[in-house]
Amino acid sequence: YKLVKEIPTNSYWIDTNVNTKTFTFKDEGSLYASYESRTGISELVKTTSLKYGLASEIDGYLFVGDCSHKELENASNMLFRSKQGRYSTFDWVNDTLDLKSKPTALVNFRGRLYAFDENNTYKINPHNLSIEDVYEGVGCFNSNSVVVSEYGMFFASKNGAYMHNGQAPSKISESIYQGGSLETDITGGSDNIRNLSWHNTIEKRPNELKVIFDSKLNCVLFLTSIVYSEKTTST
Repeated sequence: YKLVKEIPTNSYWIDTNVNTKTFTFKDEGSLYASYESRTGISELVKTTSLKYGLASEIDGYLFVGDCSHKELENASNMLFRSKQGRYSTFDWVNDTLDLKSKPTALVNFRGRLYAFDENNTYKINPHNLSIEDVYEGVGCFNSNSVVVSEYGMFFASKNGAYMHNGQAPSKISESIYQGGSLETDITGGSDNIRNLSWHNTIEKRPNELKVIFDSKLNCVLFLTSIVYSEKTTST
């Protein structure tokens, strides 16, 4: 396909019928740039849009994950990159990267795209779509379980809470991973002390965890809920 003419949409169109307008011009045979040279996408790619559940912007690109496309049998494990400055235009044939499993979160952190699944963290170069490093055994629950601040990136998985300083992740929840007994309550004298360890709260209700940065407190908060009464379902 070659460009023949650019037609304005705000003038020169003639009403020919109800809800119908026409634009007539003389084709003198002039041809300009090809479709592929103007868009960066082959003219054989009929659909340049995707359905996606995760997204993150970096350096003018939109990266998406948890995707589906009518011409791909299974795209759930794949990441796609949009054209630069065109967040809804994807060359899904070429600008793509396969992960080991379905991603759970995407984050822009210090010039790199970090993609998480349940058990791994991938450090990705956004320009050449190469995986620069993989941190195995360190994943993230979902897109609500990660936050980026000026102090680093903080996220959580079933194994604990982590801080990433741009070089590598470090576990910061070891001291609260378990709290005495693994039962719901820890009995101490005449008082019942709730077992609010990571194991007893976060692991049992992972979908409710949210990680946020509080600029007033200058703290990262890991928020969850625990059932205090099964009879009244109070939390």
